[in-house]
Amino acid sequence: MIEIAHSGNRKARVWWGELPDTSYETGQVIEHRLSAARGPFADERLAAVELWVHLGGRCEYALLGGRFTPRPTAHLLIRVAVSAGDKRRVPWAFADGIGDEVWAGLPAEYGPAVLNEALDSETSSLLGSGELSFDRAAYGHVGSCQRAFRKLASVVVALLSRKLEAPSEQELQSLLTYPN
Repeated sequence: MIEIAHSGNRKARVWWGELPDTSYETGQVIEHRLSAARGPFADERLAAVELWVHLGGRCEYALLGGRFTPRPTAHLLIRVAVSAGDKRRVPWAFADGIGDEVWAGLPAEYGPAVLNEALDSETSSLLGSGELSFDRAAYGHVGSCQRAFRKLASVVVALLSRKLEAPSEQELQSLLTYPN
């Protein structure tokens, strides 16, 4: 896990080749299938990102993780696991205890934002054929929003589609640029 210290208004963690312990009971899976050529990857790839941003009068928070499993098919299947409800608190999360409670899971209102961003991501075509699954997440009751999960879906896809070496801190800071 890589912790990135931005200025006092932003914190981020990136898991590369591993996933955080934010598994949850799946209530439903939303999915979409795209045509795809066989990609350059032979092994399963894992990545996750946690981001907390203070934006003046409000804070935004999200954690999202996924995996890409290459398959010799003619498509890329994107799957987003929506959680069944609040079951497990994530006390180590950046936003927990500072005006928010963070729970493992991906609420139904954020699932379509993750799927749509993965579909729209410029880098998803670099993955090739296989399965892209988003099955690790955490959200805050106060600070999470569709915008935060869309941003993280884009970053996770970018991380999964890159070459085998871990991204530099400078690359991560660029990926994690967040609009005001």
